[in-house]
Order: sequence, then structure tokens, then C-alpha cells
Amino acid sequence: MPIDTHSGAIEGFHLLPAIKHAIEDKFDGVQLYINEEVLDPAIQAQIVEQLMNSNLGNVVFHLPNFNALTADLIAAVEQIVAQLPVGIKWQALIHMEYRHGEDTIEIKYSQVPKIAERTVSIENSTTGVFDKDHVIRALSLARSLKSGFVFDVGRILYPNENGEVNEEEFYRFICGVIGLLNPETDIIHTAGKLSWEKRFRDAACAFGAEGDITYPLKDLILKFHLAGGIVVFEHEDKDMILQSRENLLREH
Repeated sequence: MPIDTHSGAIEGFHLLPAIKHAIEDKFDGVQLYINEEVLDPAIQAQIVEQLMNSNLGNVVFHLPNFNALTADLIAAVEQIVAQLPVGIKWQALIHMEYRHGEDTIEIKYSQVPKIAERTVSIENSTTGVFDKDHVIRALSLARSLKSGFVFDVGRILYPNENGEVNEEEFYRFICGVIGLLNPETDIIHTAGKLSWEKRFRDAACAFGAEGDITYPLKDLILKFHLAGGIVVFEHEDKDMILQSRENLLREH
């Protein structure tokens, strides 16, 4: 029943401090945002050592967007994966969208990378607007690839393209998507947010804090967790992550 910490909680998205944080605060796993740090063989060795000497049950490798992903980064992650103990479950993910000059492009079926011969999971990318179609396309791509889907709930907690917020419609759609998730293969990304109109970083709060617009989803997210699904709190503040876990697991 994994609940992960997230490397975004560490300033600069550093890898080793994120693992240390996950271990010390007794999380079930850790999500690591892959950057050029991982190209250092010494860092790779320390990542493997820390994971092997921990009680963490899973690690999620969050790859950079397709336009920034290199063969060297893929090879470095594969080096780590090859040394992981059998008992540690791992997944890798990539955002569906990437930037090409001034354009935002959705990754093609043939472009989706593999790590250790396993097709990586697909995460919905569009943010700042409630875009159901984008989420459906991302989920459909993941299913067609027979890979996992990573549902980033916070990316669609915004007004629709007309600037309107229909809470009943929004929650109904989000609950429908969560209901389609497979705890064996899929992941939920979430974080508390106090406003529909503001960006996440301008309205961040602990999951379950007063006014958190993600909290009405608690029962479904908790059900997913209890079924063995990975829930990653993507706050950039360790205290918010810890409070979020407590609020999710607290009985009514």
C-alpha cells in the first residue's frame, strides 16, 4: 500500500536527499526526478546502496520531458534498475507533452521510451485549464501501450476553457478517471490546492487542509492506496507531504 515522497520536496530536486527523506520519514517509496545528477557513477552507486539498505518497497523514476530526455539518462536509469533488489518495485514515467520551440507537442506512440525493455508510464501534462480530452488521450495512449497511467489530479484543478468552474462536473470526471485506475500499474499524483483559479505553487497546501479543493477526492484516493496503488504527494515542502499523508490516512 505505497505512499511515496517526492524529490520535489527537496530544493533543487536532488536525488539522494529525497531518498534519505523517504527513509527517515518512513514512506513506502520514493519518486525521483531524473536529471543530470544521475549521470555520475558515484551518485548511481549511492542511489542503489541507499535503496538496498532501506525498507522502501518501490521507486518511481520521473523522466524529464521527451525533448530533454537523452540516451545517457535512459542508460543511467537502466544501470540503477539492473542493480535493484528483487523486492523493490520500480516504474518510470514521462509526461505526454513536451515543448518544441514555441509549440507544445504530444508524444507519439512510437516515441514513448522504454527502460530495461519496459515501456514507461504516461502522465497527463496540460495544466492551467480543466481539459478532459487531454486526460482521456493520455489514458488511452497508456492503455494502447499496455503501460501504466499516471493521473496528475492537480493539473486539471482549474477553470475550463471558458473560465468557468463547474465543481459537480469536475469532480464527477476526476472520480470517473480514478475509478478506471489499476493499482497494479497506475499512479496518482496529488497535492493540496486552495484555489481553482491560482497556479498550484501560488495556492499550495497540505492535502486535507481547510479549503483544499482536492480533499473531496479523499475516499477514492484512499481506496486506491489501500488496494496497493502508489500515491505520490507532489508538494515541494516536506512538512506539507508529511501532513498530507497523515490527513489521507486519518479515519473520519
